[in-house]
Amino acid sequence: MGFANFYVSEIEPRFTTPFGSGVTAKIMIESLKARPQLTTMKLNSPVVKVKNTDDGVEVFYVENGIGKSAKAKKTIYAAQIPIAPNIIEGID
Repeated sequence: MGFANFYVSEIEPRFTTPFGSGVTAKIMIESLKARPQLTTMKLNSPVVKVKNTDDGVEVFYVENGIGKSAKAKKTIYAAQIPIAPNIIEGID
């Protein structure tokens, strides 16, 4: 059982700890912070929908209780994979 738990934990992506995939996320965040002219990061602003458009992507989020949206050519999805169909429009 211990082996099975270890094996599954190595297959499933992990995004919530500073270990495993969390190390990669931390490196990406630090890289983006070093280039503020290229990106805008929103903290404590949960995304409620991501919609692909002809020009790129539109991200709908909530900031301080107010619904907002942002458009970009590309976006990075960094949440658990099973949540993606609930957020990304048109993904199975």
